[in-house]
Amino acid sequence: MVTLHDPQSDCVTPSFGIPMTVCTNASRATGIDLVTRVRLAAGAVTLTAGGGAFKAWLDRSSTGQAPLLLVDGTTRPTVTMSLAKWRSLASLTGDENEARTRILLTSAAPGSRTLTFSFSAGGELNDAVVQRITFVRPPLLADCNRDFTADIRDALAQANGCTNYFWTNHDTWRGDDAFAPYSSGFHPWPMTLPDNGGDMVVNGRNDLVNLCPFAVDLSKFMSAWGTTRVQYVFYTGSPGNVRFVPVRTKWNKLDGIVKEEQKTASGEDLHAAELLVTSIDGGQESGFVLPAEFLSLGASGAGVLAVEFVTEGLHTLRIAVKDSASGDVLFDSPVSVRALDVHDMYRWLNLESACGADAGPKYAERLSVHWPDSEHADANVVFVHGYNVHPTEAWDWSQAMFKRLRWSGMDAGFTAVLWRGNESQWWVPKVLFMTESNGYATRNYHQNVLNAFRTAGAFAAKINTQIPGARKYMIAHSLGNMLVSAARQFHGLQYERYFMLNAAVPVEAYDAAGAVTEESKHAMTPSAWRPYPDRVRSSHWYELFLGTPGDARQGLTWKGLFKDVDNTVNFYSSKDEVVANGNGNWKWPLTRKFAWYNQERVRGSYLVSFSPQAGWVFSDHYAKEVDEGILNGVQTYGYRKYTPEETFLIADTNLMVRPFFKDFSDEQIYGEGGSAFLQANDMVRWYALSHGIPAESFAAGANPVPKWGGSVLGSILAQADFNNGLIRNVDMATNCVPKGRTELPWIHSYFIQNSLFDTKVLYEALVKKIGSTKPVNQNEDGEDE
Repeated sequence: MVTLHDPQSDCVTPSFGIPMTVCTNASRATGIDLVTRVRLAAGAVTLTAGGGAFKAWLDRSSTGQAPLLLVDGTTRPTVTMSLAKWRSLASLTGDENEARTRILLTSAAPGSRTLTFSFSAGGELNDAVVQRITFVRPPLLADCNRDFTADIRDALAQANGCTNYFWTNHDTWRGDDAFAPYSSGFHPWPMTLPDNGGDMVVNGRNDLVNLCPFAVDLSKFMSAWGTTRVQYVFYTGSPGNVRFVPVRTKWNKLDGIVKEEQKTASGEDLHAAELLVTSIDGGQESGFVLPAEFLSLGASGAGVLAVEFVTEGLHTLRIAVKDSASGDVLFDSPVSVRALDVHDMYRWLNLESACGADAGPKYAERLSVHWPDSEHADANVVFVHGYNVHPTEAWDWSQAMFKRLRWSGMDAGFTAVLWRGNESQWWVPKVLFMTESNGYATRNYHQNVLNAFRTAGAFAAKINTQIPGARKYMIAHSLGNMLVSAARQFHGLQYERYFMLNAAVPVEAYDAAGAVTEESKHAMTPSAWRPYPDRVRSSHWYELFLGTPGDARQGLTWKGLFKDVDNTVNFYSSKDEVVANGNGNWKWPLTRKFAWYNQERVRGSYLVSFSPQAGWVFSDHYAKEVDEGILNGVQTYGYRKYTPEETFLIADTNLMVRPFFKDFSDEQIYGEGGSAFLQANDMVRWYALSHGIPAESFAAGANPVPKWGGSVLGSILAQADFNNGLIRNVDMATNCVPKGRTELPWIHSYFIQNSLFDTKVLYEALVKKIGSTKPVNQNEDGEDE
């Protein structure tokens, strides 16, 4: 007599049989007990795999051996052996005539199969048993390969033991704007925001990135067992520390929970939904019974549990199918997720020491991470923040960038950089200074330009030698582009591609020939200087030395400073307010709008801009005494600067040592030894440039770089030229607007302050160049073509 038995078989239907999860790793497969009670001394046993491609294995774990393949529905569907041979393989019980042996079953595809075991003696069939088995996808399915599609590939990876990672939710960004609740009115210094993980709601669209999606597929069980006889119960394994909400998201578009307007199963907007938790009842987790209306979504390939992790550690989530009457578990399918602090998931470079600063132990450098390098050691993305970013903000920006790139499918490691771009920063309450909002303000812009140059060498050395990956991608924002460009031009920074976001760098630094136009030159020149010829302006002083080959003073200009910076994509915005093009008039200084333009036009004015040299200040070298006549019976005299016409009489040799503009701070720049002095003292050059030499072009953050070609028209995701590297100027204000949306206000920090819901086109474009976990043959809906 032979029997096949499994404790779950009490509730099966003949057409469904025993449910098992698809799996190809026999050591992790589930199985059934094969019981044989044969008293005869001779005979033969036959094992047959029928109804499709699956395999049956003998479990030999008790002896420390690997499973032994018995039958293969594709290549060897039937195996017959002598009773003696079977007994040598089987596990005998106390009765020498009885064996209870564990048979492990694997299949790479869902579907119903049959397993037949029979005993023959004397050439005649003596006994046989047939068991129907239905292989199913895991009812709770993680996106193991991060392609945002829950499919059989994920099912097999999960069953075969893949480790799923996600981050805990301890950020503070909410709404569509990162600072939405505090965008107006007074709040104390420093700005402190409550933790998103501290309440039971989804705190707006910026909080959506903290929800991990798990597809729920119970359709096979629903068809076989219904919803009356059984219950489908979700357990978090950590009541209160794991929160969730059922949503209607499709299984083939799991990233829709952050990029689309999603609804919960009960009809709420996901970005404002209340989260659920399980509880403890009698020392046991009570679980959450999945409602029938949510379960029914599975028939159309939808239904997701969006999960928030509050605590770090290994969390085991599971859906149990339970007998409604007895409470017995008929089927159980767990999935493990390791939740980490997001800052442990990427590298952090602290380069403040290059400028003599130290933000404290919280921001100490961290170069060792265990994930995700194990998945993709060949690529690394490096993000560099810009000007006026406090270390606390840099800390927050880095996690936001990492999460958004991961949600966009980034297949690379990630490194965030902290540098001293906020020297002289202070907290500005709105009510005191009539600024647009409360926030940090950094008074000495030019000093932080210098800091970018001071940090460039250390940055290049760290990236080139200590950050892994054969392919490295730079993403820099605002003044961070000064740092990255200087590192490339002067210190040999190595990268595959460099993405410039709202670059606070004059266009002429990259394009000496085509960047300065009549419009830009007029706008960037204060009215008092417009009548004067180029030769007496600080921005053209370098030209006096062009006749002397190798003279280092030829480098005291923005024109062509970064001429060799290559492999770039300039993501600029014609709507940018911080680096917006001016029209030649003075702008109110206590707002973000025209901030870069204002700083360029006040170079040399120490009281206004902390710039003590050159710039747009007239020197005292060239003044004429003026007879002002008799005043109160006394002959009076005065002085006036040279007229524009009179400056033509000044010899070049005089201008070389006594410029018409305010003197450079270091007089060793002048004279015969000036070139050698600059060659030996790079920081003197960077100091003169950052504090004294004004630009005549507009900023690259609001304009294309002419020599890099025209901007793409239409959605950049549809442009093959972008992927091929032929598109190097992209206006985010017109090309990074999600399909079906109206034009968005792509201001200076829009890419980070506003949610992925609004900025997804940019991040998807970046990831297309970096490398995506999405298969290249996936269509728009996330399905394989």
